[in-house]
Amino acid sequence: MKRRRNRQADPHKTGWLARRGGMHQLAFIVTSGFSVGMAAWDIIASAMRPKRYSREKFDKTDDDCGISLFKAQTSGMSQQEIDDDARAWLRERTVYTINAFLCLAAIPALFAFGMFSIFTLIALIVLAFLLTAKAVKADFAYWQIRQGRFGPFADYLQHRLPYDMQIIRKD
Repeated sequence: MKRRRNRQADPHKTGWLARRGGMHQLAFIVTSGFSVGMAAWDIIASAMRPKRYSREKFDKTDDDCGISLFKAQTSGMSQQEIDDDARAWLRERTVYTINAFLCLAAIPALFAFGMFSIFTLIALIVLAFLLTAKAVKADFAYWQIRQGRFGPFADYLQHRLPYDMQIIRKD
């Protein structure tokens, strides 16, 4: 068996840790790296933390419920152009609603024909939800044009939802 040489006797042949400052230097590197990492994490976490929800922004409206803002935005448009915009939003809502329904209807059809997979199921459900969100956005724009005002989303929901599903406020 080969005997190991004592590296402490030869200063030029020191070990890896000794060449880097010893245990104290290694501890400093580890703790300073950890503190830098924690500081970076605090910055990232504070930037990604969602803002506190405010009910006032959901119900926010002008003194005249957005009528003057709507008139200012449509002052250079004729009534025919406003009606054309309303029809375009209605058409967009209809297209998105039909496509969302077709996505949901394709699920049992694919299952019946044997072309079913879990990835297809998830993709079709996610696509149906996204198309529904786009349909709600288009319907909200259509509702604003028909109302002749830029009302808040809470008013839209109060108007569009059935009576037993309307938003109840705890003011």
